[in-house]
Amino acid sequence: MLTQILPNQAEEIRQERVQFAQSIVQDRDSNVSRFARLFLFEQMLAQFAAGDKTVEQYVLEDAKYIIEDPNADIMHFGVAENAAIVFARLGHTDKAVSILNQMKTSFAGTQDEQLAARAKELDDMILQYKIVGTMMAVANGDETKEDVLVQSIRDWLATKDPKEDLQPLQMMSTIEMQMEDHSKMNLARRIAALMQETYGDHPDPQVVESVNVSVANAQKRTSLIAKPFVVEGNDLSGIPFDWNKYKGKYVLVDFWASWCPICIEEMEGIKRVYQKYRSKGFEVVGVNLDQDPRARAQFFQANSLPWPTVVSADPNAIGFSDPNAVKCGVEALPFLVFVGPDGTVVEINPRGPRLEELLLSVLNQGSGGVQTLSNPSLGASQPQSGSFPTANQAAPQAQPAAGTADSGSSLKVVR
Repeated sequence: MLTQILPNQAEEIRQERVQFAQSIVQDRDSNVSRFARLFLFEQMLAQFAAGDKTVEQYVLEDAKYIIEDPNADIMHFGVAENAAIVFARLGHTDKAVSILNQMKTSFAGTQDEQLAARAKELDDMILQYKIVGTMMAVANGDETKEDVLVQSIRDWLATKDPKEDLQPLQMMSTIEMQMEDHSKMNLARRIAALMQETYGDHPDPQVVESVNVSVANAQKRTSLIAKPFVVEGNDLSGIPFDWNKYKGKYVLVDFWASWCPICIEEMEGIKRVYQKYRSKGFEVVGVNLDQDPRARAQFFQANSLPWPTVVSADPNAIGFSDPNAVKCGVEALPFLVFVGPDGTVVEINPRGPRLEELLLSVLNQGSGGVQTLSNPSLGASQPQSGSFPTANQAAPQAQPAAGTADSGSSLKVVR
């Protein structure tokens, strides 16, 4: 509270608290001493979460000490669980699973009913972190883990009742898109098929419709590669857009909306690449999916883009119903399509540094159609903040991040 009231003194206040905790860590009162130790551990954990790798081993060792404390209570459980979550968010799911297994062993035999109940919930959390770890290995290029990933999801589903629990559906949807973003199209289709297999006969017709739409959209997206691509519609003046003039060039088609902050942020990176490589035959075409033309107009009153923007020629088919979006299966923004000089799709969603990496790859190989590209940048992105499970929130939910769009008719998935 003090750090919120006095933000300019936040670090000074934190240091004072740390010094005070250090002064009472050997207090004769075991409760006082225990509280001080937990507080100091949380400070070190925050330091590790902020990127200080020098304390990683200390965090692991102290987490074990906290878990094995013979007087451990629900506070110890929560602190240790936070440590597992931090390790998972930093990509160390193996260490997260190790901590959770220690917790499961240590707390399972407790006489505290609340602790025992929480310990039982750890099995589900462990399974999910194993899935996340396998997903990251696949995204980072380990093809031997693809079958393992699918089987791990199946094993997890075997512990669930799909009629009562929709959280696995959200997780599968998130993983499916992660696989798309790392050019694992066949695997993405396998996971989409598993979504259909598991939830396609759900008793709630809205769930069935949502699954059908999402699976159909996934099929559209994963089938774009090496297929001819055309952008249709009007420019902002209402004149029909001429896609033919982009033949022979590398073109990035950027689906976006003015209300999507992530889209606007992505555009800044695209601008830098565009300015750097336009002279070498690189072009960008924006496809705006604003539902409200006034919002789009307001955006362009305050901003300008160095490339053309295409909108639907049909006033009754706008937003995610734009024909360009429908044919691509777009259900989350931003969505990018990279088209080669022969007019066929080379890659989808080359976001961030991957765009320039992709351009360099194809330019170095000369002009032509679809090239044999280098692998996408290694380093699978983690599920968005809030998507890591806790022992009392069993499954990771794919919550739409601020500025992340979903079509409204399909699953809410983070792009």
